[in-house]
Parts: sequence; C-alpha cells; structure tokens
Amino acid sequence: MPRVSVIMPVRDAAPFLGRSVGSVLAQTLDDLELILIDDGSTDDSPALCDAWAARDSRVRVLHQENRGPGPARNAGLAAAAGEYIGFADSDDYALPELYATLYAAAERDGLAAVKCGAFILPAASFAPPGPASENEALRRWPALQTSQYRYAEQDIAGPDILRYLSSNLLDNSLWTLLLRADVCRDLSFPARPRMEDSYFYMDLASRLDRLRLLSPRLYLYLTRAGGISQSAGAALLLERAAHEAALFARAADFGQQAAMTDAFNRLARTLTQYGERGGPATEADLRQYLDLISFFQKNASFFRPGHPAHSAADPFDVKFFLQRQADGTQAVLDFSTAERVRG
Repeated sequence: MPRVSVIMPVRDAAPFLGRSVGSVLAQTLDDLELILIDDGSTDDSPALCDAWAARDSRVRVLHQENRGPGPARNAGLAAAAGEYIGFADSDDYALPELYATLYAAAERDGLAAVKCGAFILPAASFAPPGPASENEALRRWPALQTSQYRYAEQDIAGPDILRYLSSNLLDNSLWTLLLRADVCRDLSFPARPRMEDSYFYMDLASRLDRLRLLSPRLYLYLTRAGGISQSAGAALLLERAAHEAALFARAADFGQQAAMTDAFNRLARTLTQYGERGGPATEADLRQYLDLISFFQKNASFFRPGHPAHSAADPFDVKFFLQRQADGTQAVLDFSTAERVRG
C-alpha cells in the first residue's frame, strides 16, 4: 500500500502534462502512486498518460469519456490504494517537499486532514526546471511575494470550514490538501464544470474533527487564460449564486449564523451582478434563477446592506491573495482570530 495516492484528472493537457506529472514523481516522498484519469481527451494526452505508466510503475491510468473534473476525481478516489489521498492538476507544478511535508504532519499528530499554502503564477512566466523549494520560487519570481496563499499554522474545527469558506479566508482548492483515505470513503465530487472542490469542502466539514493548516507554500498554481477556473460571464455568476445558497444551507445545519450571513450577502451581490450581465439565457438557467430568487425571498432577514460583500472591496475574487503592507511586512491570515496579523 503506498503512503499517498495522488489523483490527477487530465483533459487535453498535452502541453503541460509532462511538467505536472514529473513534479509529482520527483517528490521526496517517493512511496506514492499517481492516478491519471484521462477524461475523454482529444489531444495526445491519452498516449502521454500511457507512456508515463509504461515508464514508471507508480503511475496508473484510467481512460473514460469526458464527464468533467468532479467525476474524473471520483474515478480516482474509487481506484486509490494509498493511506492518504492527494490531488493535483495536470497543468501545475508540485514542489518536491509537498507530500513529504503533508504526510509527516499527518502521521506525527494522527491527523485526518492537512493543508499547506501555495503560490499563484501566470503559466507564461514559468520556465523549467521547476523550483526545488519555497525560497527558490521566491528568488525566481519576486512578484510571488504579493500574490500567494499563505497560512498561519493552526488547527480549525471541521464545522468551522464553512465559516472560513463563507468569508473567503480558506482556500477551497484541492492541490495542497492531504486526506486520510477513510475520510474519503463514500465522499464524491458533484458533476459541475466549476466549484466542485468547494462543494467537496462543504462535505468535509461534517467529516473532519479538525483541519491542520501549515505555513509552507509548496505548490505552484499556474493560471492560464481560458482555463476552467478563469472563465467569466453570466453562467459563472449563476454557478456562484447556487454555491452561496448551498453554503448558506450547510452553515444553517451547524447553526453558524456568521457564515449564513456572509454566504447570503454574497448571494445577494452575485444575483445582482447576474441580472446586470443579462440574466438567464436558457430555460434551465431561468428555472435555477427563479429557485434562487425564491430562496433569497425566504431568507431575506439575513440581508445586510452594509455587509462587505456589497462593496467593491469584496474579496470574493481576490480571496486571500495578500498584498505586501505599506511598511514592508507581509500580511498573513491567522484563522484562529479570522484577522490579518503581521508576519
């Protein structure tokens, strides 16, 4: 049994696949398996996946019709044999210590879930070879000092995941998350084109006793124009609105009033933006939009005109990309107080 199973959906990723796969197989924790799920690719990705499997016995390949990233990850979860489960994207780069760091923390303290930080870098700026450490990444791309996911090291209770998601203080990406395999039993990703990772985190809120956050940044998320997560427009706004309604409902299950207020007021702003973009374009969109309006009317007591979500400074898109402070210090999010502290 490998210590870690890394699940990587692959969809038309031929130009980047070697970089991403290579970074996982070069981990200092080499007792791992990499499961590549070819999600109906139409380029050379299927052949490249098979070539990696022929080259390295730690690589397994699953081929399936195109069903989206959620179902692809579900196939990977069903096939995974590791003690722990990790996730990677087929166009990013994992720093060599990523899984060794996460696994060591989990094993040392008997943790079911561990997560570290990451860097965000335009793919066009990346040039091989990839960085061997966090410090090397900062030396090669100084701008990463002002655009990053960085945590103060701490534990947060499972249900509090909802509160941090609703206030955009917790990164809902999967790339830097390590889960003990039993936590994933009977869990699945929804078949959504976007934000399926956030719904997965909502499910984790009821599965985890605690989530350990680590301060090292050990993953390069490489942004590309036209990527799924970079898409914009009315369709994305409608998906966001549905996500906020779902987050509100999950927070209600735990009686988390602050999370409910945050989620509801982001829903209010997103519905407004959706209307400004032209509103429903199809009958299916119209049905979903009307359901959301009904949901809004039912829970209108949570509307707060002065809530930060209604201002231009709303961090929904910014999330927690932290900017260097005027005095030169770096802001760090401390989730124990949900405030910014100096680091």
